[in-house]
This record gives sequence, C-alpha cells and structure tokens, in this order.
Amino acid sequence: FYPEALSVLKDSPGIYITRLVINDIRSNFFSGIQKGDSILLKYSQNHLQLDIAAIGLLNPDEYIYKYRLKGFQKNWQLTHQPNNINYILPPGNYVLQIICSPNLSTDTFFKKNIYIIISPPLWQTWWFRLLGILFFISVIILIVHFYNRNKYNQKIKILQNKNEMQQERERISRDLHDNLGAQANALLYGTEQLEILHPSESNLLQNLNST
Repeated sequence: FYPEALSVLKDSPGIYITRLVINDIRSNFFSGIQKGDSILLKYSQNHLQLDIAAIGLLNPDEYIYKYRLKGFQKNWQLTHQPNNINYILPPGNYVLQIICSPNLSTDTFFKKNIYIIISPPLWQTWWFRLLGILFFISVIILIVHFYNRNKYNQKIKILQNKNEMQQERERISRDLHDNLGAQANALLYGTEQLEILHPSESNLLQNLNST
C-alpha cells in the first residue's frame, strides 16, 4: 500500500435542467425540444419553468448557485435551491448562464450555459418582411406603370383625334375646292354662251367672265 500513490478526489459536478415546464406542460427528453445544451421553442411556447441541479460528489442543495438569463435580465440570482425559475419570454435568443460552487469551497466555480431559442412567428421573420417589402415595391411599380401607360394612351388618343380632325379638314377643303372649281367653270361656260346669245350685253358679260 503506497499512500503517496493515492490521487485526490476532485468534485466536478455536471449542471442539468432537472425539470422543464412549458406553458404549464411538463417537457421530457424525447419531446425534441431539448437538443444538447439548447432548448428550441415556438413563439407560442414562451412561458418557461425550470429546476436546476448540480450532480456531483455533494447533494444538489450543498452547492451555491448563481444564474441569470442573458438577453433578458442583467442581475445574477443567488440561491441554494434553483427551483421554479419562471420566465415569460418574447421571441429571441437567450443564454441561461449558471455558476455553482460547493458550500465549503466557494473559490471553486463550475459553469454551464444553456441556450434558449424562441422562434418568431411567421410575420416577424426577416424573409417574410423582405417578401412584404418586395411585394409593396412591386405594387408601387405596377401602379406607376399603369399610371404612365394610361397617360401615354390618353396622349395617343388625343393625337389620333387631332390627326382625324386634320384629315377631315383636309377632306372638306378638297371637296370645297373641287365644288367651287366646278361651279366657277360652269359660270364661265354660261357667260360665254350668254355673250354669244346677247352681244349687246358683251361688256357686262365680259366683266362677269373675268370675275
């Protein structure tokens, strides 16, 4: 027997969540909520109750615990029995920081971080907001496009109306010109015939012919 060969037994407790209640319903390991040191929850699963215990050489109540939920509270909570820890959390990412030490050896610390992730609802996700912004921009672009197209169609319609009016004016002008020319020729022919039939009125008929 060699006493000097004996090693000093060191306490290295593991820190665990011994009870987890979500919305007044107790969770278990097989629920899929706990994955390693992470707790994954939906936005509706935001009411948490936890019991924490250090499992080592000493009983759980022979350790001093300090804990805080980073991202939700600033001050550390000190207790010998961290039971019924309650949180009502909005969606987000949190870190439950736990520090424990034996009663008789407060210089020795053991740490544990448990990550709590509460996913936001669909309408609060970044990609849903991005789709909403893109949809809004698309609607604005469509409104502007249809507005400009409507103005363009109105301008085209006005130009078409002006063009039709101009064509109608030109047609009326041609018709008037043709009619006046035909009537003038008829008058000219008539005065020439009258001049033959009535030579005594030749001066008057010549004036009419010239006119």
